[in-house]
Amino acid sequence: MMVEATNKPVRFRIAFGLVGADIKQHYGHDLSGKFLDEIDAAAPLQFLLSQCSATVESRAPTYYRNDGAGGYSRLVLPLWGDGRVGMLLVAYAFA
Repeated sequence: MMVEATNKPVRFRIAFGLVGADIKQHYGHDLSGKFLDEIDAAAPLQFLLSQCSATVESRAPTYYRNDGAGGYSRLVLPLWGDGRVGMLLVAYAFA
């Protein structure tokens, strides 16, 4: 999935049409265009808001692993533009 990062105020919005079918299936419905702080943090979006914040603040990739039932791993990569992190590429691997 692709996540747009705004800086004033800092918010994260899931890019339209850029959510993989596996994410839609695991979450139960389409998330395109929604802000992360407006979405219930159910699997596989647990801790995604804080992970995105850490990725933007550190300007470096971050990794999260959930070993619970229906485990998954998630990598968030910062994408630069106009001198700042403006988008995040979020990649999942499901167990």
